[in-house]
Amino acid sequence: MSGICAAISAARQGCTVNLIEARNALGGRIGEEVRLPFDQNGGCNSPFPRESGLLDEILVKLQKFNLERTYAGQSRVLHSIILEEPRVKLFSNIRIIEANTLNKTQKIDSCTGLCMATGIRHLFKAKYIIDCTGTGNISKLAGAPGETGIDLGASENINQAAIQQRIVALLKIVEKNEACSFICPDWVNARWEDNQLNARVDWLESLNHSMTGYHHIEWISPLHTHLPSAEEIVWSAWDFLKNRSPMKNAAVFLAIDRISPVLFEKSDFRGFGDYTLTLGDLVEGERHIDSIAVSRSLLEGEGSLLCSSRGKIVLPQPFEIPLRCLYSKKIRNLLWTGEHASVSYEVAPSLGHSPTSAQMGIAAGHCAAYCINQKRLPRTVAKKGHIEELRRSMEVSNHRTGLSVISDGHDLVNESLISASTSWDCKNINRLKQSLGPSVTSCLVQFPAIGEHIEGIKITLVCEESCSLEARLLKGSAFNCNLPGECLDACVHEINEAGQQEIIFPLHTTVDKPGWHYLEIRSKSEFSVIQVINPPVGFKISYPVNPSSGGMTNSYCKYISLPSENFTTWGPLIEVFPHTKLYPPDAIKSDAYRPSSMPNVWISKPSDFSYPEFLEISWKKNVEISKIALYFDPSYDQHFPFYSTAVDNSHIPSLIKDYRIYLTSAKSRSNLLLEVTDNYLPYREHIFEPTTVIGLEVEILSTHGLDRAQLYKVRAYE
Repeated sequence: MSGICAAISAARQGCTVNLIEARNALGGRIGEEVRLPFDQNGGCNSPFPRESGLLDEILVKLQKFNLERTYAGQSRVLHSIILEEPRVKLFSNIRIIEANTLNKTQKIDSCTGLCMATGIRHLFKAKYIIDCTGTGNISKLAGAPGETGIDLGASENINQAAIQQRIVALLKIVEKNEACSFICPDWVNARWEDNQLNARVDWLESLNHSMTGYHHIEWISPLHTHLPSAEEIVWSAWDFLKNRSPMKNAAVFLAIDRISPVLFEKSDFRGFGDYTLTLGDLVEGERHIDSIAVSRSLLEGEGSLLCSSRGKIVLPQPFEIPLRCLYSKKIRNLLWTGEHASVSYEVAPSLGHSPTSAQMGIAAGHCAAYCINQKRLPRTVAKKGHIEELRRSMEVSNHRTGLSVISDGHDLVNESLISASTSWDCKNINRLKQSLGPSVTSCLVQFPAIGEHIEGIKITLVCEESCSLEARLLKGSAFNCNLPGECLDACVHEINEAGQQEIIFPLHTTVDKPGWHYLEIRSKSEFSVIQVINPPVGFKISYPVNPSSGGMTNSYCKYISLPSENFTTWGPLIEVFPHTKLYPPDAIKSDAYRPSSMPNVWISKPSDFSYPEFLEISWKKNVEISKIALYFDPSYDQHFPFYSTAVDNSHIPSLIKDYRIYLTSAKSRSNLLLEVTDNYLPYREHIFEPTTVIGLEVEILSTHGLDRAQLYKVRAYE
């Protein structure tokens, strides 16, 4: 995915790109031959973790066109996406075997690729090479300086023998009509019981979920020991299951139908750049002036696995990735993506997370094109005075470069007046479809607060018996507003009888800083909160983490949101007093184009769209515009399916489907500029002949399911 993103990103900046794929099918580690999950639920404490920009565009296209929800369909769609880019040429089944460097200029002059099907050699010459191999193969061939194993100069307390090598094999189990015995061949020297306990438990849990179908199994061994082949790993595990495990009776009719020849293994090589991203950068949320990508990846913990979230650690917030990590310190036209970038041993696996490496690919591709166009080296671009323009150009294309919001001084909408057909009212939440939440003894409700004070909070819940409810009002942490922090007020409410209750908690506080606030409810007896379907942006409810789940660990928050289904979420039926306008039309003038510490979105009242909802943008004097960019709401709090599996929705319900744009001339005459039907993309850019206007109107005709219009930002440029 990082190679695909890098190629498209560079091509859209005007470069001609060769995309070289070593396999027949596209997708890499999330492709047919490896099938690792694309993402992991609950891997970030941010309530709006998903990326924006090019990666989101690719994912919504997979959602729309891979209707069969198979890996073959996924590869087909990815192939179609590449073919849609006129400046990208795809070379499949070609492995790079040589990188030729020019010592005088310290650049890679060319790369030699070998076609695995025909044996024909291909010579590729380019101004920049982006190594997206996941193993640093091109970097090593070019002699780029780097390291393997623990970091040079690391503490002597780190035991080299404790560093492990990990590989993942893929197998498919089918059920036969008759019993199938199994005799392990003599050449299988690996014994499954010698594997690390975490890896063995993870496979048993996979079998417990479904005995048949595809399964990942992982082999972990000390560094520098012999690594078994894919067949050895699979047959040793199968020998244990069929002949010695407690599940052997359940496996009598089972047989292995397929073993993927591709082994996915932990990358060991890490290049040297001008900066090394460390564990401290991730944990402390370090800000970098040259940050060009944001990651929300998990951190490796003790007993971590490559193919699941077991043993991994949730970070308090997303972290920034600086440009100085993405280029070689020595070879001037070499950039990296993924875990072989300039990072420490502890950080490297986190960058192998597919959404993270894809974001790095977008940044590397855009940077390479920028360097060619500006005739500058990445090292120069990374410096103050140059990096600002690169970051701005990426942000304008809906790519998030850092945790801080960047102001766009070229956007003419900043100097305009905004009005709307309607705006969301706090009482509108009562019109949404309701449902009973799970029975719990505690929960955490998140909501935005922008007024000067809070005088009370009304929430509806069902109690199974008379009880005492303890409520605490919390503001966002000073360290991270996405986590609950200081307690502002607390109260206890007595419930005298069971049943549905509409409770107003008398919580009073001054809002010293607008942003996310939290209501924590606890009781010794179980209760259920009345939930609403697809609440407005920022209203969320989280429930206690199950400590016996055996998955990832989170030291920063004991609550987690329930995973969405088909891009449908549930939030609390809640009212905060006094009522405030949380989603006004002026929200589109915010520098942010997605939620930050505030929603930053305009939301209309609930509508059946018998009449369009619209935004009107006007200027006090004539302006000339030739480009309009629209940032719709793709539900940043919801994840795409982690595997290529069936879902009911081929579109995200919150996205705008049909819309029109009108331009108002200096004589106050409104003219239709364009009409778009069946839109399914979160970001749309419209370029036209320069036109002098005094206003424009965005008219929303329908969505893909949501009963209201939601729009983060409109930008207009000369």
